[in-house]
Amino acid sequence: RRNYGLRRMTLASRRKRLKTFRQLVHEAVLKNNWPKIQRMIQFESQESKRCRKAITTISVASEVGVVSILRNMRRKGWMWHCSTNIEAFKTAIRLKNVPVARFFLDILHPEIPIAKKRGKA
Repeated sequence: RRNYGLRRMTLASRRKRLKTFRQLVHEAVLKNNWPKIQRMIQFESQESKRCRKAITTISVASEVGVVSILRNMRRKGWMWHCSTNIEAFKTAIRLKNVPVARFFLDILHPEIPIAKKRGKA
């Protein structure tokens, strides 16, 4: 079994069912475990020969809606893949997640000013 750049795979319950990569990412995102997320992204980008860096991770983070993780990923330069960002933006809108939608809008269209100064609106 592949070991996603992590020391051991977590076994889901007693039914020795291995988790999918997406589930592992999901857990790491929920726990806000940045080092683990980085390992996953590295694993993912080497698996897919840089064509689709961090796609799962971006989509999971946008579904869960953790902007801090997305921000970290952007700082590390894992956000360059445009189609992924558009998909994540659509997801955020579908889930009515304003902060995440805002985040991706800022990446996709930096020229559109987002009213950031208006308190926590």
